[in-house]
Amino acid sequence: MITGTVLNWHSDNPQRFLVFRSLAALASLCKVRLPGMTGTISVSFVVLLVVIAELSLPEGVLIAIVATAVQSVWKTRRRPEPVQVFFSMASLVLSTALAFLGSRLVMASALADSLPVLLGLSTVLLYFSNTILISAAVCMTEGKPLSSIWQRCYFWSFPYYLVGAVAAGLMIATNRSAEWQASLLVLPIMALVYVSYRLHVYRAAQGPTAS
Repeated sequence: MITGTVLNWHSDNPQRFLVFRSLAALASLCKVRLPGMTGTISVSFVVLLVVIAELSLPEGVLIAIVATAVQSVWKTRRRPEPVQVFFSMASLVLSTALAFLGSRLVMASALADSLPVLLGLSTVLLYFSNTILISAAVCMTEGKPLSSIWQRCYFWSFPYYLVGAVAAGLMIATNRSAEWQASLLVLPIMALVYVSYRLHVYRAAQGPTAS
């Protein structure tokens, strides 16, 4: 998929693609380290939701690759192995493709054309596919149950995906009603999602406080 997409890549609006690619890379810098794991989570998924709704699949795949590469190598405690970077990249590419194709297939079957429905489907597919794939990799390396790893590391993050979906919806609505550059005004909401991530992870790392 990755090779074929790169070889057949095209963009109807190269300037818009470059802006969203840069935005995804920037969002990947806003990452939070998960408690008890070497992996991180970032708010780049907000940009990916916009890309899934507004751009083509080849554009989405390349933006997912860039976002993963930046998140994997930027300010890491130890240099990741190439296989780790490739797996993370493949996981997000597959999840992006599943969200793109799955949401459109469901909407085509239901003869629906609704932005909230498209975003809702994309968010659920992107969230579950990516988090389960990563959890499965941890499960194989650590020998722990998949359900406990997923619940400990990712279950809590679903509300943040929903907030991110709202931010993505605002970006898309602004894009469709005005010039697409105006959709970048929603960036403060992405910053709020990131700050909320950090606060939650910090409190989880501290554990329950004694009363």
